[in-house]
Amino acid sequence: MRRLHAVKRLGAVVGAFLIVVVGAGLYAWTQRAPTAPPSSTSATPAADRSGGANLAGPDVAKGSASNSSNPQGRDDSASTTAVRVAVAPDVEASCELEIHVTQPDSGQATPVAFVELTVHLEDAPEIRGEGSTDETGTAKFVFVGGSGRTVVVRTATGATGEAILDQDRLVRVAVHIDPLLILAGEVVDPQERPVAGADLVLVPWPAQPHYALDTWRIGRSGPDGRFRIALRASGYVGATHPEHVASWLSLIQPRITQPGSIPTQSLTLRLSAAGVAIHGTVTDPEGRAVGGAAIEFHAVAARLATQATSAGGARTGPASLAGPPRRVISDRDGDFRCDNLPRGLVRWFARKQGYGWSQGTALVGDDHELQIRLPPSATLRGTVVDQPSGEPIEGATVLVGMPHTLGAAETRSAADGTYVLHDLGVGPTRVVATYQQRSAEATVDLSGGGESVWHARLERDRSLALRGTVVDPQNRPLKGWTVLVRQPNHDPVSAATNPQGAFVIPLQEQADLDVRVFAPGKPGTAFADLTRRGVDARAPVQFVVHVRETTTVTGRLLDSNAAGAAGVIGCWHHDHREYARFQADQDGAFAITCPVGTVDLTFTHPAHVVHSSRGLQLQPNLPADLGTITLTLGGGLFGTVMTPGGGAPPPCELHLLTADGAQLRAEYNGGSYRFEQAPPGKHTLVVQGEGIAGASFPLTITAGVDLPRDIEVQQGLHRIVRVTVPPEAGTHVTLVVRGPNAGTQWYAHSQVQRDAGSREGHCLFETWMAAGVYEVVAVTPEGYEARATARYEGDDQAPLVLPLKPR
Repeated sequence: MRRLHAVKRLGAVVGAFLIVVVGAGLYAWTQRAPTAPPSSTSATPAADRSGGANLAGPDVAKGSASNSSNPQGRDDSASTTAVRVAVAPDVEASCELEIHVTQPDSGQATPVAFVELTVHLEDAPEIRGEGSTDETGTAKFVFVGGSGRTVVVRTATGATGEAILDQDRLVRVAVHIDPLLILAGEVVDPQERPVAGADLVLVPWPAQPHYALDTWRIGRSGPDGRFRIALRASGYVGATHPEHVASWLSLIQPRITQPGSIPTQSLTLRLSAAGVAIHGTVTDPEGRAVGGAAIEFHAVAARLATQATSAGGARTGPASLAGPPRRVISDRDGDFRCDNLPRGLVRWFARKQGYGWSQGTALVGDDHELQIRLPPSATLRGTVVDQPSGEPIEGATVLVGMPHTLGAAETRSAADGTYVLHDLGVGPTRVVATYQQRSAEATVDLSGGGESVWHARLERDRSLALRGTVVDPQNRPLKGWTVLVRQPNHDPVSAATNPQGAFVIPLQEQADLDVRVFAPGKPGTAFADLTRRGVDARAPVQFVVHVRETTTVTGRLLDSNAAGAAGVIGCWHHDHREYARFQADQDGAFAITCPVGTVDLTFTHPAHVVHSSRGLQLQPNLPADLGTITLTLGGGLFGTVMTPGGGAPPPCELHLLTADGAQLRAEYNGGSYRFEQAPPGKHTLVVQGEGIAGASFPLTITAGVDLPRDIEVQQGLHRIVRVTVPPEAGTHVTLVVRGPNAGTQWYAHSQVQRDAGSREGHCLFETWMAAGVYEVVAVTPEGYEARATARYEGDDQAPLVLPLKPR
């Protein structure tokens, strides 16, 4: 499938035209996107991403160089034909995967047509395939080999899913887009008339600088030109159509600012009249025709414009990109043609394996002829080491050229720090080496047909940091306060304020930071004096600390022998959405300070059952004395989960439903499970998982005793249960599937999803059961309930819909 690489910001001023350099902008802006779109580092073909080899073969048919009939370079036939992915070519058995993509719409889960997606093996991301859903929201893949391995699905809109390949059956996976933003609008022509059948495309943004950006299709306009897209991924959004010049691209950055509220953003995408063409020939240094060369065109933004209007707090940016990139391939005579480009300045890049890349600009008024000569290939080699130790660095990224274009290449350093890159362009070229937060860069003069050397010594980039001050309501600096930052996928970091209340905290991430501020002497496990979520480090921040109303919770923990227990007290604060942890002393006594409001307390001690006190109302200046809390000695439950053949099943869940209505979840790994500190008594063990028939087993737990229990599971039939939730029914739903005699056999929780503009919500549950008839019950803590009888007969049954009503 022909891939289109993304637009770059281009850094120069040509005549009166403003060139925005996307590559430099991406390199400087390292803010993390809410949810990444499909990975753009495909190995099929790898060079189509990084600008390396295998861009096209030499025998491209005459005329195939023009893509004017399909601006995206997509083949819709791929949406109804299974895409083959080679895992083990020497294995005859194949695995079929069928993906169904849905999105919320007026409380319903509706199919998402014409959205592109990728699949890759979880343990081998380089083995991957790309496809698109058809008009029914379905995409199909055939994996040659790979049975039993996990496949990860990613849609262009930012949704993900997983499945385990099975050579004995068709595996279906449902991917539901849980949106951060609903993008709604219309596509119009130059006369403001609706345009049906226009492709909506997304250029992911921001992205890591060494990734080649792709243009991804995320939907298509309807007969009235309108569209509605559930979106999690950030990026530039536009529209393309074979009979028009593509629209400008508008920056969309989904972010929920109010929990439970999904903002809607309106967007009008205006196509231009038929554009102009660039045609010409690609030759080698001796003037011979070069077939199979890739030529990429980027329309340069000659103005900054804002076409998007925002609602509900969604952040937008300037529509500063004049359409998605266009790529064509030269035919066997070296000829190429690209139609429907906008008039104005165009930046072009060209390359083919065995040659260096070539690049330049063209000012296009009418049909434009462009003669491209590829230079001899240049080579760059060297080492990447640490500064100042001089130790070699393995896995450092070395990037040559302009990021996100065909005029770029990258590689990673080997264990001894060495690297080599071939098929590079010639002349002075920017080279960057990065590893974690260390980097080095230089300009290297690359010679055609020759070899250049650059040794990189990486130093830590200390510019990425959160800077700010902590003050009181009278703007007086607070000295010695601790500022703790939790950043995604990294360990927390902290610093104390100086006499001016200022602090500087080095970071690994720039955005989406969780910041807690603590008074002097207060541990980081206590409740913070100030909490801020979603903090961005691009500008200095000021935290104003107000006095919180607090109270004290006291009590004493005793173990099962009535001796003091130095247990741990966990406290979840409903109003602040914050968790704190405290330690009782050796005598079991505790006195903890909590903000006023509603809290849930848990008390844990080794070998004892967790004791809970939920919904405790804390009042200002009114201490809460819990008295003596005696913990109960618990029992253990462990064993192995097996399939009929004796092997471990796919990842599954095991719940212990206790006699008093509580539920515990087991630790599970590779077929082995274990419950710690289970309460004594008669309970029900529930086993469930994808493809596994839900089952339950009665058992008795004895205090101080480890009970062994091995379990054999059977293959189950799939059925989706959709629970509709009125606005008064709360935010969480529990689903139970009960057998006629075996009690609960499937147990699940889900958070309610509510679409923008709709108060009614819904929950989707995937269940697998043995063939038969079951009672399905959905309940909420607010007293709403729904019951139905469900028959499991096959995997293709319609979803079971349960409307919640007051008991």
